[in-house]
Amino acid sequence: IWFGTAQGSLFKRTKVGRYERVDIETHIKDMIYSIAEDDEGNIWLGTRTGIVKINKQTNRLSLYTQDKDSIGGNNVFKVLKARDGTLWFAVLGGSLTSYDGEKFRVWGPEDGMNNQFVLSATEDSKGNMWFGCYTGGLYKYDGEKFTNYNEADGLHSNTPYAIIADKDD
Repeated sequence: IWFGTAQGSLFKRTKVGRYERVDIETHIKDMIYSIAEDDEGNIWLGTRTGIVKINKQTNRLSLYTQDKDSIGGNNVFKVLKARDGTLWFAVLGGSLTSYDGEKFRVWGPEDGMNNQFVLSATEDSKGNMWFGCYTGGLYKYDGEKFTNYNEADGLHSNTPYAIIADKDD
């Protein structure tokens, strides 16, 4: 079990049930919004400073930022690993970003993703990715295109803060 705090501290629970602090403060001192683990066992953190990757084997920490690594923004609110291994990064005030294990991709209006405040993300059983956006409604990405759903389509709010796909999609 891994958990981050508003003060930027990261902890993990050991196999014997103790909580151990992971020293990241010397590299990054920022709020940890979200945590995910990739298929190789690396831990990914969403922070206000960017994306942090921790290699559990080497304890090496890497920080990816908008300026240095061309991600969609530094205020990364949600990290989600899809079944195909792709990591998705919901960015506040920037652009939705994905990582396929080799490179980052930024998704914008030219791709059909017209909102820059992504608050939530989930994957349904068909592999569609769903993103909830502040005042932008829901976006569904089917692997080829984004489709936007909003109040005109029957949503009761254009700001879905949290979403999850249930067993019935």
